[in-house]
Amino acid sequence: MMKGDSIVQFNKGFALINLKRHEKAIECFDKAIKISPNHFIIWNTKGFALHSLEKYEKAIECFDESIRINPNHSTAWIFKGLALNDLEKYEEAIKCYSEAIRLEPESLCVWRKKGDALVKLGKYNEARECFIISQKRKLR
Repeated sequence: MMKGDSIVQFNKGFALINLKRHEKAIECFDKAIKISPNHFIIWNTKGFALHSLEKYEKAIECFDESIRINPNHSTAWIFKGLALNDLEKYEEAIKCYSEAIRLEPESLCVWRKKGDALVKLGKYNEARECFIISQKRKLR
C-alpha cells in the first residue's frame, strides 16, 4: 500500500511520463520508493521510465524488484521481457514472456512478443504457434 506523500510523488511521476519527461519522473519515483519501498507498482513504473530512456539494465533491476515484491504481476514480467529483448537477450526474454502468459494467458501482446523473440532465435515453428494463438485470441 502506498503511503501519503508516496501517492503524490507517484502520481506526479506518472504525469511526467505522459509529458515525456522521464528523468524528472524517475526522481519522483525515487522519492515515492523512499516512502513506500515495498510497493511493486512504483518499481514497475520507474522501470518503464528507465526503459523509455533506453537504460535497459537499470530498468531490469526495477522490474526484478517489482517481481520480488509481487511475482504475480504480469506487467512486470512483460516489461522485463521487453528490456531483455532490447538487449538482444532473447532466451531470457522468452522466459519472462512465458511467465507473463502463465499469469495472463489471454494477453495478445505477450504471445506476439514471445513469437517475435522466437523468430530472432530462428525457432520459427514455435514462433508460428505463438502467432496462431495470438490470432485465435484476437478473434474471440
